[in-house]
Parts: sequence; C-alpha cells; structure tokens
Amino acid sequence: MVRISVIVPIYNSANYLQETLDSICQQSLDGLEIICVDDGSTDNSADIVSQNMSNDDRIKYIYQENQGPGAARNNGIIHSSGLYVAFMDSDDAYPRRDSLELLYHKAIQHNVTICGGSIIDLYGDTSDDRLFSEEGFVDFDKYQSTFWFTRYIYNRVFLIDNQIQFPNSRCYEDPVFLLNAMCKAKRFYAICEPVYFQKESHTSGSSFSLDQIKDYAKGIIQSLSLADSFQYTKLFDFNVSLLQGHFRTISDQIIKAGKADQELFTLIFQANTAVFSSSLFSASRNQITEAFISPIECVLCSCSRFYEIRNRKGIRFLRSVKRSIKKLF
Repeated sequence: MVRISVIVPIYNSANYLQETLDSICQQSLDGLEIICVDDGSTDNSADIVSQNMSNDDRIKYIYQENQGPGAARNNGIIHSSGLYVAFMDSDDAYPRRDSLELLYHKAIQHNVTICGGSIIDLYGDTSDDRLFSEEGFVDFDKYQSTFWFTRYIYNRVFLIDNQIQFPNSRCYEDPVFLLNAMCKAKRFYAICEPVYFQKESHTSGSSFSLDQIKDYAKGIIQSLSLADSFQYTKLFDFNVSLLQGHFRTISDQIIKAGKADQELFTLIFQANTAVFSSSLFSASRNQITEAFISPIECVLCSCSRFYEIRNRKGIRFLRSVKRSIKKLF
C-alpha cells in the first residue's frame, strides 16, 4: 500500500538534487512513492534520478517539456497512487527522518484531508506563520495563510474529486493551489513538530521575467477573488499588501526597463479593480498609497519616457485604462 506519494518537480537541479532525494529516501514511513517530474532539464538531473532508481524502486521518473513547476506537480498528482500526496522542492529537505510518518499517522488518526506541521529554513526564520504553536484542528477562516504548501500532506482523492490543481504558471502558483484546497477542506490538522526544511529563499523578485511577473499578477487576482467570495479579510489585506509592496517593486523594474507589454498593463489594472470592487475593500483599513497605482501612473504619465508604445492600438488602450480608472475614483 502506498501511503504517501512525494512529488518532486525538477528543473536543472543537479547541484542539490542528490541531497533532496537522500532526505526523502531516508524517511521512516513505510509505503512511500517518490515521483520525480523532470520539467525539461538540460543538465544531468535525469542521470541523478536514474542512478537513484537503480538503488530504490520507490522512485519513478517522468519527463515533460518545460511548462513550469505547477504543471510538473499536476503531472505528478496524475501519476501518483498514494493515499496522501506531499510536495518537495528539489532544493529542500526534511528536517527529521520521521517527518512524513508524523504527518501520516496524525492525518489517519484524525481522519483529515489536509495535515501540516511547522516549517524551518536555513536562516532559522520563525516569522510568517511558519510555526504551529499548538497541535489540533485549525479552521482556515481563522488562519488564512496560503504560504508553505510543502509543509502539508493532502488526501489524493480529495484533490482529484475537487479538481484542485496548480495553475499552469511559473510564479505564485502554490498559494493559489493551497487556497483552493483550504477553501474546500475548510480546516486542517496541525502539529508543532518541524516537518519541512526550506534551504533557499523562494521570495526574491530580482530575476523575475516578464512572464513570471504576469503569472504573479494572475495569482494575486485569483487570490483576491477567492478572498472576496469567502470573506477572508486577512487574506484579502495580505494580497493588497503584495500589490503595494513586492509586486509593485518588481513590476516597476520591468516597466522602467522598457520590457513590459500590454498584457502586463491589463493585469495591473485588473488587480487594482479586484481590490477596489471588492466588498472587503475599506479605504480606512487598506491604506492605498500612491505607490499602489504607480505602475498604471507610469503607463499613463511616463510611457513616452520609459516605454516604446507608439502605435495607435497602444494609445487607445492607455486611454481606455485612464477612463476606467476615473470611474473607480
């Protein structure tokens, strides 16, 4: 019986893949399945997986053309057979040999679809809801955090029956997946023990491509929509803060470098609209600063300086955005 299928998306992970596979293979839980989904690697990641497969028949290898981590994880879910599935990034590890065993037995004992534990990282950061201080059931409408999806295990049939998948994107796909799962499950079971070790920071935007930033915007828009539907005020405010902060910073960099396109401007406008049109928006609580709409202001006021939008179609688009903004204010 396969108790947990561990899904590992791989893309040019040769430098750290062996340590990650060692960490999974050394888990104490019987009935593991390890599914490595190669997302079009061009290094020797496939050779490393092949060498490990010869020593451990629990490891499976799947190759796909490069589509991003979300698509790779979805492919892994399709090919999995475990009662539960877990997700491991190819540069991370488990902090203890019984991480999966702890999660599995608690999930079975309490008959839950989602069970999670604390997460630790290389720098010992304990912020951002990384640690659970008490064991027990947690109602998601009170918790409302959509990060650290790798700290949980998920009932496989629950995911399939509810068609819960990762967006086919290259950025911010995991918070959307976790939010969709939690909206369906309503609650999860938490344990205090650390069950996942994140070795690298996954939050830097210094090297974001245009496509990644657009996927980031799409993820925020989806999150805002779900937060509005379920009246998750805390989650709504958090995504507003992302627009004001991290997303604004990296999108401004792309825009000022002249690399933005019309789709990005449209997504920025849609994200702003999702905020202002929501029943959760409160001008007194959500301190909307000038910086919040600065990407749009850049387009409207400074495009001649920063961007090469010279054709009539681009000008018509900018005018339509300006008219729509005036309606919001």
